[in-house]
Amino acid sequence: MNYLFLHHNFPAQFRFTAAALAGQPENKVVFLTEHQRGDIKLPGVQQGIVQVPQPKSTDNQTEYDTLLVLRRGESFGNAMLGLRRQGFTPDAVIDHCGWGCGLFVKDVFPQARRTSYFEWYFNKRYPQDLSKGDLERLPVLFAPHRLRNQCQLDALADCDAAICPTEWQKSQYPELLQPKIHVLHDGIDANFFAPVGEGEPLLQQIQDSALFGVKELVTYTARGFEPTRGFPEFFRSLPAVLAARPDCHVVIAGADRSVYDGQRPDKRTWLQAMRADAPVDESRVHILGFQSYPRYKKLLQSSSLHVYLTAPYVLSWSMLEAMSCCCLVLASDTPPVREVLHHGVNGFLTPFPDVPALTAGIIEILEKRASLEKVRRAARQTVLDGYNVHTLLPRQLRILCLQDEDALPHPPVSLRQ
Repeated sequence: MNYLFLHHNFPAQFRFTAAALAGQPENKVVFLTEHQRGDIKLPGVQQGIVQVPQPKSTDNQTEYDTLLVLRRGESFGNAMLGLRRQGFTPDAVIDHCGWGCGLFVKDVFPQARRTSYFEWYFNKRYPQDLSKGDLERLPVLFAPHRLRNQCQLDALADCDAAICPTEWQKSQYPELLQPKIHVLHDGIDANFFAPVGEGEPLLQQIQDSALFGVKELVTYTARGFEPTRGFPEFFRSLPAVLAARPDCHVVIAGADRSVYDGQRPDKRTWLQAMRADAPVDESRVHILGFQSYPRYKKLLQSSSLHVYLTAPYVLSWSMLEAMSCCCLVLASDTPPVREVLHHGVNGFLTPFPDVPALTAGIIEILEKRASLEKVRRAARQTVLDGYNVHTLLPRQLRILCLQDEDALPHPPVSLRQ
């Protein structure tokens, strides 16, 4: 069978499904994308890079976003026409509908089964960007995102199947439309994100000379350092944490950018602002960029406490990856987190955004961590029971492609090499 994946990033949420389908010799898998990652290779998956012309800069954000989505839809549509001229006709198309990539799927390939991935429906109850301080978006702030909703509404009417990763994210969609959406998480590779072997010292996993042998390590990871992911609150907690825990080191891994919140009015990054507002001993606070998967896993395996903070928004893979590695996790007491993490059972919750409570929570858990092995094990069991890709993959493929589950191959031991 022929399969076509559409996403503006490669491979994003489709990593495991694309790899599994390409692992069957009778399948041909094509992945059209705008941005690829050079460090990720999926054997058997043919990539096609789609060039999307950027609109001219404008002060009207709604106009810019409208043009960008339409141009992306048109560019992906033309790429699909190119595939059709080359004789490639997919039996199934899988797309992320929030970016406009799949806008013209049914026009180009009307007979293909279309499965769309629904990640986030923008509404006025939950802002993305707490940096503006509003608990409800002003209309002028909400307007640019309405187009993203329009793409999703069009896809929901057009697609043959719809999937969303969590119940809470599904609940953001209009109630009338929710019955069509299946809740099905992307999955965490629990074979790869696993704790170290029995008897192996945790904090000797990291070979970095600045970290090797440290007695206590707090980790924080995010795609971008910004308010949506609680970065300012975390950084402001550090002076008191470091003072209370003299042997503690902190690793912050990710990019000094805003993925969701936009640029600060003063043009500084949030890391620059926090370094000025809450100075820390940077011989003990290690700011790292994006890490390779093996090194990222070692950081999690070495963590004494992993802090995950988020506004009421999309749940990050990183929290589940940390739980899968048996990390003690302290996370924000917000709806996306509460769907997975239960206070004192498989992790700990802290009010958000509340710096004093976060600080006290970090210090208390570090003090008690030797007695919290049961919580660590429960965290991993949560992933094994509900979020392990090796369990979810057959259902994913059945929904995406209407395949017989019994005919599916066993997934490889680890898809994150």
